[in-house]
Amino acid sequence: MVIVFRKIGIVQRGVDNPVPLTLFLCAFLGVFIALQRGGIIVDKIARVSITTIITIFLAHHLSMLLHEWTHSTIAWIYGYKASPFDIYYGDWTLLSAWELIDYKSILAEGKGKIVSIIAISPIILGGILYLLGVMLLSKRQIKNNKILWYFLFWFTLSNLGQVLDYIPIRTFTAYHDGLLRGDIGHFIQGLNLSPWIVFIPGTLFVVMGVWEVLKFEVSRAYVVMGVSDLRTRKRLLFLVLAYLFFWYGSSGFHVSFISDVFSCISILAVPVLFYYYNPAREGLEK
Repeated sequence: MVIVFRKIGIVQRGVDNPVPLTLFLCAFLGVFIALQRGGIIVDKIARVSITTIITIFLAHHLSMLLHEWTHSTIAWIYGYKASPFDIYYGDWTLLSAWELIDYKSILAEGKGKIVSIIAISPIILGGILYLLGVMLLSKRQIKNNKILWYFLFWFTLSNLGQVLDYIPIRTFTAYHDGLLRGDIGHFIQGLNLSPWIVFIPGTLFVVMGVWEVLKFEVSRAYVVMGVSDLRTRKRLLFLVLAYLFFWYGSSGFHVSFISDVFSCISILAVPVLFYYYNPAREGLEK
């Protein structure tokens, strides 16, 4: 398996070996399928809880890998990478994964446009995958398969979270070692743009996306997944809000003062939106 990974460029010198991560994800997926098919005997509440944890984990990791691989693929197309899979994987959490691209050197060559394209491509992909996910979640064929629908639900949220992570949270960034930090920082520096050009349309996209998820997709999740009791609906709603606004929304801390403010607002949005979309309120319990 290591030889196969090395041949296609996933295992490179100086890049952490992703094989343990791959095996770990395969094991996670195996447990997930076994739980859904009844291959592992546990009570219903435990099965739902474990299934949710595994689903979020897999959806997040796939979204994260696609994000970093997109950076690397575009850099590879322009000749700045040996392989589309030549990234730093870190450990199984992927918390330290990054694209391993020397943006500073590319900028020094006067290739600011290339820097911008490499930087913005994964965020655009995240937005496209979110829109595609929303379209598929309403399809009857998808809804008839609970495993597929639930994974797609969290994968769609993960892609929206990838956009929110940068817009608006980390749009107004600070310089570090001669570079503006983060993907949006690299994008606007490469084209010498104002961050407002990204902030306004990007934030509008995220706001509309969050509204669509909370207004329609969460309610659809109650029906598709057979969540009828109020307590479980509340837990699912809170988990969705925490995933979007705490997990992704807290990424701005220690980036810049404005990013700190946006992260604080994001976290404070969790209780506010939970109250507003609480299924216990009249008209939301359907």
